[in-house]
Amino acid sequence: MKQICYLPLVSCLLMGCAPRVHRSNKPFVFEEDTKSIAGPPIETVEIPRIRTGSIARAKFDETLDAGVGAFLGGLDIAAHVQGGNFAGWQIESFDNPWVDLVPGDIVKSVNGARIETPAQVQALWLRLKGTEQILVSVMRGEAAFELRFTVQGTVSPEGT
Repeated sequence: MKQICYLPLVSCLLMGCAPRVHRSNKPFVFEEDTKSIAGPPIETVEIPRIRTGSIARAKFDETLDAGVGAFLGGLDIAAHVQGGNFAGWQIESFDNPWVDLVPGDIVKSVNGARIETPAQVQALWLRLKGTEQILVSVMRGEAAFELRFTVQGTVSPEGT
């Protein structure tokens, strides 16, 4: 029995159904009068980044229960070394537009603890379960600042 590979046939059919696109080096010019239909210009609104606030205990515990790996999956960080010594974690990207962390910031410590090794990260993660406040020490250029967030709500019995 002869086997037939249908992938080239399916690809040709899909390409045949695709819209035709004319490629040109000339810029596209929209010829209609857009001023009459565009309306007022859209204002850009800057989202204020916060350095203090509160976090619901249930949401915080949910994040902790997901594990440190899940949390770090939302961060892109790199070790920051100065003079041959570890100086903190540099933020490469951070997907939360509300918290005042931007690429280039260096996280020096969390709740007073420096976190240089995986064992220190794990120890911190376990201590966070019952904490009432998160304090993150950050350097941005030459300026130091802190992020302070209160964890609101009661600690669940399994978290103590």
